[in-house]
Amino acid sequence: MNVIKVSSHPEVAGTWFLSVRLLHMPMSKWAPVAAIAISVVVLAVLLSLPEEETPEPLDEGWEVENAGERHTISYDPSGGKISGYAQNYYFEGAYVELPVPQRSGYFFQGWFRDAGLTVPIGAVTPYETEDLSLHASWGHHGFVGTAYDVSIIGVYYNGDLEHHIEGTATYRYMTQVEGAYYIRTDSHIRYYSDTGFDDEVDRSDGGWSGSITGNLKYVGNGEVDGIVCQMWSDGQVTRWIKDMFWILRTSVDSGRDHTVYSTVRYYEFEPDTRVVPSIKAEYPLTVSFPSDLRIGDRAVFRAQGDGFTAWYVNGMRATTSNEVEIIRVDPFMRLEARAGEYAVLDSGEIDPADLGLSGPVKVRGFYDREETEYIGRLSLEPGYWMISDEASPVSHYVEVMVEDEKIFSHSFTYDGRTMLVSMDLKLSEVFRNAYRDPNSNIRNVYNQEMIERMYTPDDPYVKELALRLRALGAGLDERGMAEMVLRFVQGMPYVSDGESRSETDFMKYSSETMWDYCGDCEDLSILYANLMAALGYRSCVMIFDNHAMAGVELSEKQKGDDTFAFGGVTYHYAETTTTAWGFWKCPKSYGTDNMRLVVPFPVGSGASRSCGSTGRRTGTGRSPPSRWNPGGSPRPGVCPWRAR
Repeated sequence: MNVIKVSSHPEVAGTWFLSVRLLHMPMSKWAPVAAIAISVVVLAVLLSLPEEETPEPLDEGWEVENAGERHTISYDPSGGKISGYAQNYYFEGAYVELPVPQRSGYFFQGWFRDAGLTVPIGAVTPYETEDLSLHASWGHHGFVGTAYDVSIIGVYYNGDLEHHIEGTATYRYMTQVEGAYYIRTDSHIRYYSDTGFDDEVDRSDGGWSGSITGNLKYVGNGEVDGIVCQMWSDGQVTRWIKDMFWILRTSVDSGRDHTVYSTVRYYEFEPDTRVVPSIKAEYPLTVSFPSDLRIGDRAVFRAQGDGFTAWYVNGMRATTSNEVEIIRVDPFMRLEARAGEYAVLDSGEIDPADLGLSGPVKVRGFYDREETEYIGRLSLEPGYWMISDEASPVSHYVEVMVEDEKIFSHSFTYDGRTMLVSMDLKLSEVFRNAYRDPNSNIRNVYNQEMIERMYTPDDPYVKELALRLRALGAGLDERGMAEMVLRFVQGMPYVSDGESRSETDFMKYSSETMWDYCGDCEDLSILYANLMAALGYRSCVMIFDNHAMAGVELSEKQKGDDTFAFGGVTYHYAETTTTAWGFWKCPKSYGTDNMRLVVPFPVGSGASRSCGSTGRRTGTGRSPPSRWNPGGSPRPGVCPWRAR
């Protein structure tokens, strides 16, 4: 039996922070600014800590240039045991982590400087100047059934516009398995501004506890409402921690943005650990799994039926085996058994029963955030649709593409000749790039990874278009072919993403640009780069602060050509939105001084060169090589939904 083991939360395998992802923050349409990633970290120290790697002790002759005076560290584990090496000295000016002892049936509550356990210490800081005698504190109580409420208040900015955050979050310790707690989080957050923006978000989530301090460093002690506690910080996030368990306050300060999370009360509750898993199976698959599941159980889920392709856990592909073992079940995990790709239908008039679905169904488009419920027959527009029933415990769904067809027809002029390219397009084929891209709903981030995903010279429609252009340019040399294709792209209608896709920014695959018969600067630059790669040229896409251009390698630089070198290749600038600049020209307002990103497009795997100079490299089909990003991403965007 081939069983793939995964955790319903991938972070279980290592140090994990329970982040209350308080937002994808609601965004006004005119302000496509990256959402703030604010996390409230609420963690527990493990009941029985796993065996840690033993650090190598420092050599007794170890010296550091300008090291301060040496002092001793002694430990009283107070009935516990220190496993492995514990450093028993330090030099002034050094930062030294302290060991974590273990004691069966007890919780470690930190080291203290005094036997009365009144002055905590989390690490040796560079400011220590004395010998240290440390005493361990232990608690024998458990935390299952304990909860606490947190108030949240802060300020963040969308550009120059000030926004406010107010809300509450509740953390409940539901159960404890193998030394780790499962903590459920429920939050209610309001986001508003003085300009009228006002939105509220409710969210529930959960996860397993791990290190309470993570990458933070101990910086000293402080007080919260008269309670002495440790302070841990990385310069932006600061936590006030009591007994290495209770986070009394968290402050997140990243310049202008500032948010404070304060614990307001503790209380007890009766945990309900029953789990009804969220399972979806693509018809005709069936799924079997154990009954009466509880949080933290191990469980094997088995998919059966024709066409099975993969298991997905929490939206991530887990395995192509028909069985997947969840190491720790939790109530928020999402399991999905998939079977093949979408079915192509000629008509959107659909009876769900004909697709194997029963009762009322819910319908969601590829980029939709919400589902719509229908009873009876469906009448769907052309496009991709996921249709699912509400059966329990396993709901079934079907992916369909209601077909649509277009004729791509484009005439352009080159060297005094008017040329025409005409092709038949099917929506089901145009859509495949987006469907197969797990991040296809993120199209507004102008960075390396985003543009790499647009590299599609082997797309059937791109290849066919390249072949037709090659036929039109029969007899042209290397430079002439590159110029003719540039004129073809420059003649395409320039239309903003707002007009063509109702989005502030939406980077298109080249086949989508053909389908829309329009594009903006990055869409047309990507189309040209892909066409040239399909024709056997090395090309690239360049991103500036407020513009995008393409580049193409030509064997000869003629007088007046504007070029730039990158990665051992000299590219000719190719402006794709207008003929006004001429061939291979770059205005002074752009150029390498204002260039933010260069993404080379290698030669396509099926490319060949039948024009111009011979002996140039043809394609390898490899992914684009390492990229240059000298100035960062100039126009970050926000995806308001999760990737499939």
